Amino acid sequence: MPLTDAQCRAAKPTDKVQKLSGARGMFLQVSPSGSKLWRINYRYDGKQRTAAFGAYPDVSLASARMNAAELKDKLALGTDPALKDGAAVTPDKTFKDAARAWFNARVAQWVCAMIAYYPFPP
Repeated sequence: MPLTDAQCRAAKPTDKVQKLSGARGMFLQVSPSGSKLWRINYRYDGKQRTAAFGAYPDVSLASARMNAAELKDKLALGTDPALKDGAAVTPDKTFKDAARAWFNARVAQWVCAMIAYYPFPP
């Protein structure tokens, strides 16, 4: 049975975190402090992740469902919903590239220093 607005309003905090299940992985997390947060669990690239949509009275049940549908659409397209719009999927420069550039910039100094300490025989 899908989650209703009346159930969201009636949810009271307890000594443990509660999860009121909505549809398709979305849930309302009620913490012991009394905060009610919209969350959804999803998998991307073989890893489980959790997205948050906001607090309950500020974000209604209908808008949380719309946000969940948008997240599912992004997953269906093969993009990571956690990335902000315009963010690069891969970094421009990998660690390997940075290490190689660092090494190449210093190798000439090392060769000169080695020749100064160990001169070749005449």
